Amino acid sequence: MKYKLWLKLLVRCGLLVTLVGVSGISTASGGVPLSPSPKVAQHAGLQQQPSRWVPTGSMNEGRESHTATLLLDGKVLVAGGHSDGISLNSAEVYDPATGAWTATGSLDTGRRSRHTATLLPDGKVLVAGGHSDGISLNSAEVYDPATGA
Repeated sequence: MKYKLWLKLLVRCGLLVTLVGVSGISTASGGVPLSPSPKVAQHAGLQQQPSRWVPTGSMNEGRESHTATLLLDGKVLVAGGHSDGISLNSAEVYDPATGAWTATGSLDTGRRSRHTATLLPDGKVLVAGGHSDGISLNSAEVYDPATGA
């Protein structure tokens, strides 16, 4: 199902969907693609619309178990995760206006899974914790969209 939303983040059954308010475009990545039940959709204030996925640009690097954070300018930061069992420290930014992905500053630490990426009031993103190569991480780092690092 396609949902019309403005700046909402929905995490459901391992599928991470970051919804952006640019012409109803949404990005979806990782997990099992399940639509929320009508009850969940109603509770979240979602309006169901006819199904229609629109192709967009591909990420520069395949990944899973990553985070996706909606930035203040409407772009989406995707960070960490893993590919073929290898922890990733790379990050990229999706621009819904162009459908393009751009590589950006890498994390200092590869974060395979279970890390968080929280948008801070000043527009920066705090990436914290997670799991990497059998180790639980206690480190944290901040991404600044203005500098790309």
